Amino acid sequence: MESPEEFDLIENYLEGLLDAPDANAVESRIASDPVFADKVNKHRAAHVALKAGAGIYLKERLQEESEKKPRNGIVWHTWYWAVAAAVTLLAIIIGFRYTKTFYTDEYIAQYYATPYGAGSSRGEVRQDDFWAPGMQAFNAGEYEMAATLLDKIPLKDSHYLEAQLLLGNAYVLSGNYEKAQAPLKLVAESGDSRFVAAAEWYLLLALVGSHEEADAEILAAKLSSEESHPYRKSATKVARNLRSMFR
Repeated sequence: MESPEEFDLIENYLEGLLDAPDANAVESRIASDPVFADKVNKHRAAHVALKAGAGIYLKERLQEESEKKPRNGIVWHTWYWAVAAAVTLLAIIIGFRYTKTFYTDEYIAQYYATPYGAGSSRGEVRQDDFWAPGMQAFNAGEYEMAATLLDKIPLKDSHYLEAQLLLGNAYVLSGNYEKAQAPLKLVAESGDSRFVAAAEWYLLLALVGSHEEADAEILAAKLSSEESHPYRKSATKVARNLRSMFR
């Protein structure tokens, strides 16, 4: 999956906007990374199509009246204009469809999803329940295993709320957005100031990933309006992405 930063890097490289060290770094990566090289080639193909369309258009704009004489009853420059318009339109469609992949619900949810940071008891080691192995799996990036273990922590456990937060986060990180909603809503509505903000943020991503755009926009607006909310800026970006013309 290509990130917006990587998209900008490739575009700047093809437009010649990078300085020499950065351009050399991109070229070295192209030579050593086939996946990245394929992405660059796709960008380059889009550039060629756009430039070809623009070239035909400009060429026809400069045609002299003498070149517009009818041949067999047909004004040939009209055909040139039609071809130029068709190529340009095709290039625009290709570019639009390529850019649109960065604004799907799944892409937005995964792009902003990150593992929850240090909580009130992340460092504790407990061998008498599912907390320690669940934490180990979560920290190792084994989110499906972490979800299985954290989901078994009982309500009476002192780590229950944080476990529910991590459970929802693990579901989001593994792309299981619908299952993420229940534990995250529970924590968001708990009133526990340690975890509510993070739960609201991950719930927003779960709603986006589940294609529940109306609820996602409402929650994004709420988080964006709260000056002290730690995820305010990120929520504002998500709200902007949900309203993008490329969706």
